[in-house]
Amino acid sequence: MSVIIKGLKVFFAGFLSVLTVLLLCLLLITSLDVRSLLTQTVGLISDYDLQIDEPVYVDLFPDLKLQINNLVLDDRILTPPKNFIEIGDFSLNMSTKQLLFEGEYIVDMKFNDIDLNSQMRPDEKTTLDRLLNINSNVTGRISGQIILNGHGESIDSLMKSLKGSANLKLNDGQWLGNDIWHQLRVARSIYKREDSPEKNITKKNNMFSVEAIGAINDSVFKNQVFVMKMPFTLITGRGELSLIDGSFDYSIRATFDEGLNSILDLSVDELLDFSSASIPIRVRGYDESISFRPDIEEIFREEVESTFDKQSDHIKEAIRKNLFN
Repeated sequence: MSVIIKGLKVFFAGFLSVLTVLLLCLLLITSLDVRSLLTQTVGLISDYDLQIDEPVYVDLFPDLKLQINNLVLDDRILTPPKNFIEIGDFSLNMSTKQLLFEGEYIVDMKFNDIDLNSQMRPDEKTTLDRLLNINSNVTGRISGQIILNGHGESIDSLMKSLKGSANLKLNDGQWLGNDIWHQLRVARSIYKREDSPEKNITKKNNMFSVEAIGAINDSVFKNQVFVMKMPFTLITGRGELSLIDGSFDYSIRATFDEGLNSILDLSVDELLDFSSASIPIRVRGYDESISFRPDIEEIFREEVESTFDKQSDHIKEAIRKNLFN
């Protein structure tokens, strides 16, 4: 989900920058049509067209209050232009008084009914990667809700203080040029000290869906509910993701169903290990580099807990015998 959160960061910072300029203009020229000002500004500085069909509610002082319904961003490069982002309900509250007289951002933002469609463009970059200037190679449809609030003397300090929550889903997802199944199998082979499995060159139906729910604290998304589904595969876990640099650290478990053998040539041992989700796997990412490795810390913790439970059972049994003998 780093792509989603990284996108949020860029959108959030850029939108605030535009709003700051617009706020100063609106204070001077209160008769301007806010919808026209927003759509023309986006059209001039980007390859995207902003559509706002419904009236925009705006109040300027002492707090900037902005309410936009059914906001749509079109990608002009696609033929014909297609909806890239839709937000059913966007609201922003920002202290105008604090910004103008104290130079401090105090912001509350809500993104409800998000619908983001990441797809391949003619320049062989996804619409999401083109917007954010990254190389995630992830396509699919992202939906959900994000709530944010923060404060700071600059947009950078504001970004580092963000708190809130996120409830996001990715459907019909694909990680172009990457094989999640192979990465999981390699992580297992490292733990088992076996040779890495060969990649299956046949075409796979590796589309996936993801659900991520959690709180945001000091610009870190604490993802307590992470569920990823692929054909005959269930991946669950938890982790943390930085809104500042996009780095993430997750501990996951993958469960394979026997039906996956119709797609992959799994060994008996692989299917046995993955059928019970017995091997914790650590997934880390930074600077667009992602690694899948055995989660040694989680494995060690489980071994310690298992040993403790066995010793506890022996102690209980000894006490029982002493009491009744």
